[in-house]
Amino acid sequence: MNKLHTIGRWMFVIPFIIFGVFHLTSPGQLAPLVPSFFPGSGSFWVVVTGIIFIAAAVGIAFHKYEKEASILLGLQLVIFALTVWAPQISGESAAFAFPNLLKDTMLAGAAFAFAGLAAKERKHEMGKDSM
Repeated sequence: MNKLHTIGRWMFVIPFIIFGVFHLTSPGQLAPLVPSFFPGSGSFWVVVTGIIFIAAAVGIAFHKYEKEASILLGLQLVIFALTVWAPQISGESAAFAFPNLLKDTMLAGAAFAFAGLAAKERKHEMGKDSM
């Protein structure tokens, strides 16, 4: 089971590292997706997103602040789902927006599950240390 957990962890984080790099190297391509009510430029938010993707993935991959990284990633994905994709599901881009809404909701759920698992593992490790 431990090997399966390790494989699943890396399958989860590697795409976020790649997404993060893409956000950092091509902010102009993604900036139009940033809702207009966000303060500042769209490119700024794309870069912030890229940094969060990479930081969260590294934290999850290497068990450093894994719970916090997972929660941050999950919250970011919920924000995407609600502010970027949900407003578009009744418009012209519904065929593009609806699958992305589902994807980000699913990934947020997985991130929150990682946070719960990290908390459980941390509690278990703390119990071992006291023996």
